[in-house]
Amino acid sequence: MIAYYDHNLSRIQKRAEQNPYGVGHLFIWCSNNLAAAVATQAMLYEEMSGSDKYRPLMLDHLNWLLGLNPWSSSMITEIPENRDSPLDVHMPFWRINRAPIKGSLVDGPL
Repeated sequence: MIAYYDHNLSRIQKRAEQNPYGVGHLFIWCSNNLAAAVATQAMLYEEMSGSDKYRPLMLDHLNWLLGLNPWSSSMITEIPENRDSPLDVHMPFWRINRAPIKGSLVDGPL
């Protein structure tokens, strides 16, 4: 598993080196899910291997989700507090109740 994650993360790291925000996930539909997956894999890699070589990659992907992106907007509802974050999200409980649910990851910047 360590070798599998290392292989994937090294390929993502190469793409990240070409991005001004340091992110290397694909920019496709639901790309924020991919950013979260990169951060998760980097955390698991560190836990399994004891190596922190992908920690900067993990932090760049977390920062992307929290607002260090071209829109300066968090991709997680109401996190961080009192900052720009998604409001009118595409989720059934929002459509029915019009009440935000703190901590919901949106699919992407659109």
